[in-house]
Formats: sequence, C-alpha cells, structure tokens
Amino acid sequence: MKLSLLIILIYFSGSLTAQAFYNERIAVQGFLKTSGAPLNNVTGFPMRFMIKKNSTTVWCQTSAGNIPVVSGILSSILSGTSNCQSLSNTLDSNTLLHTSNTDVFTIDVTVDVSLDGFGSPDDASFSGIDILPTPFAISAKSASTADTLTGNLSIAAGGTGATTAALARTNLGLGSVAVINTNGNPTDVLYGNGSFGALPSNSLTGDVTGTLSANTVTQIRGRSVAATAPTNAQVLTWNNSLSQWEPQTASSAPVASVAGKTGAVT
Repeated sequence: MKLSLLIILIYFSGSLTAQAFYNERIAVQGFLKTSGAPLNNVTGFPMRFMIKKNSTTVWCQTSAGNIPVVSGILSSILSGTSNCQSLSNTLDSNTLLHTSNTDVFTIDVTVDVSLDGFGSPDDASFSGIDILPTPFAISAKSASTADTLTGNLSIAAGGTGATTAALARTNLGLGSVAVINTNGNPTDVLYGNGSFGALPSNSLTGDVTGTLSANTVTQIRGRSVAATAPTNAQVLTWNNSLSQWEPQTASSAPVASVAGKTGAVT
C-alpha cells in the first residue's frame, strides 16, 4: 500500500518557554491518502514520530499501539519518554529549547503500513514537517466559528443541510425563494417571488369609488345612485327614465271603510 501524507499539523498546548510549557505534550493531526483517496482503517497502524532540531533527532517515540485512521484523519498526543533512536530523554520544554534564532524544529513520521515492524521497504515515511506553534484542526466535533466548511452541516447540528440559499430555505420550510431583496422602501410590500414593490393602487372601482380611506357608494349592483340628499320619510326608488336610484316621497294609499273597519285598500 502506497501512502501519501496530504497535510500534518503539530501544535503546542502552551508556549515554548519552560515556564509556560503546558502539560509537556504535543498534539499531532494528519491526513493520509492512498491512491488519491482518504485512507480509512479504524484498526490503524503503528507510527513513529521523531522530533529534529535542525538535522539532529532530539526525541523519538514509537506509538504504544496502532493509531486509527478514519476518513483520512489521524490524531495522536506525543508525550513521555523516548523509546527509539537510542534516546531516553523525556519530552519537555528543554527538548525544544532554542539555542539560536536559526534553529529549526521539524518532525518525521513513519507509518508501519504492513504491520511487520519498522524498517521494511514498504514503510511510509514523511520527513521535515514543520512544527507549528498555532493550534489548528482538520476535523472537529464542534466549533464556535469556522472560516471554511466542506460539505453540508445538518439542521440537527445547527446548520441548514444545504450549500445554496434556495435549498436552505426549502430545508428549513421557508419556501424555495433563493434571495429576498431587502432594499425596499418602508411603504413597499413583499411579493410572492421574494421581491419588494410598491403597494398596489388603493383606488376603488365599481359600486364604490374613491380610496380605501375615503370612498363613496355610487351604485347598487352596477346601477347608479343619485347624489340628491334625501329628506324625512323619503325612500329609495328606481327612476326608470333616468336609470338611477333616487330618494322620493312614498305615495299615500287610499283609505276605505270595509265592514266597519278602516284600513288601506289593497
């Protein structure tokens, strides 16, 4: 199996100074690929880490057990006593002590691919990897901020499950409108296509004319109503000759006596 190391990052839990070297550990994260694809082997491989000052190995340790590689990601914490390269010193601030501004610290990583012990021709070796003093993570279970995220963050994890605005709105039950223009005027209304526009005309037509706040009933079922103001006891009457409703005084019906009773003749 031929492996390639896409990237590996090493960072310190604290300052490089002796007073602030925190917990005397170094965290290692890396990404392994085979034939261009992320390696996935949860059983893992034995790995050897050698810290070098310039070209001299100052600390070396073979992992106590196999280090899993999940979707290309490997992670290990380096600490304790050297157990290889005839070294027995303990990893601490003195291991990384600078004696000159030109000192360079790097790390070599060897992966026992065939699980047959280190030194085989098929071991995968990566040399001269810079030790970075800044924390960095390739993969994280949670984070408060992130500059770049590859893939979709599910709704359950606080994301939208999408990489486009339209799909995000659909996933969140907000419809499929991709972009809502928020540059409308205070009197504008939001249309169904996600854009803002002026309020439709508030002028009324038909039996009622005028505006929403000031209107007049000028017709009944399409037939005109005269503007003449009615007087007491008048009723609304249809004037066929003028084709309009208008106020008129109701005609009095004749009164007659029938069988000793008075009443209107019908």
